[in-house]
Amino acid sequence: MISISTFSLAAIAFAFAWSMGAHYTGACMGMPYASGSIRLRPALLLMALMTLLGASFLSRGVLEQVGHGIVTDQLGMIGAITVIAVAFLLTTLFTQLRIPTSTI
Repeated sequence: MISISTFSLAAIAFAFAWSMGAHYTGACMGMPYASGSIRLRPALLLMALMTLLGASFLSRGVLEQVGHGIVTDQLGMIGAITVIAVAFLLTTLFTQLRIPTSTI
C-alpha cells in the first residue's frame, strides 16, 4: 500500500513536471506559433513527443548528477515534498507572469 507521503511526493512531482512542460512549451513554441509558422496542435504534439523522448532516453546524466552528485545528504520525505512544491509554485508563478526562468 502506498503511504500518504509517497502519494503526495508523486502528485507534487507530477504537478511540477506539468508546470515545466507548460513553461518550456511556451518558451520553445511561442515564437513559431505567434509568427504563424506552426499551428497550435502540431506545436503541442511536437513538444509532447520531443519531451517524452528526451526524458526517456537522454535524462540519465541529469539524474546521476543531481540525484547523486549535487544532493548528497538525505532530504527525507518532508524535505523532498517541500523542495518540489516550492519549485512547482515558482515555475507556475513565473510562467503565469511571463517571467523568463530556467529550471535546469
